[in-house]
Amino acid sequence: MIKLVFVENKEVKGFVFAEVVTKGGLQTKKRKILAVHELGVTKDSRHLGIGTMLMNEIKRIGKIKGCNEISLSVWSFNEKAFKFYIKNGFEIQTFRMEFKM
Repeated sequence: MIKLVFVENKEVKGFVFAEVVTKGGLQTKKRKILAVHELGVTKDSRHLGIGTMLMNEIKRIGKIKGCNEISLSVWSFNEKAFKFYIKNGFEIQTFRMEFKM
């Protein structure tokens, strides 16, 4: 597990949790993916570049570890996060849908 934390004045202002996973096998090409599980920046610290700094560090770590891609999920209602990831070079790969019972 990769854990990065941004601390300022002894307070956590941002964090990211990720891990390297291998996917693929018999019928698909094997690939190393850096899966970002969570990224957050405190409300009062947003728009200061902390999220971008954390994402740039994740990209750097992914290259060092030989990953082919970085993947993450974003809730459909979280428009700010969606825009942040697009701004940081991410592209939509798939849509996951659900039907509530």
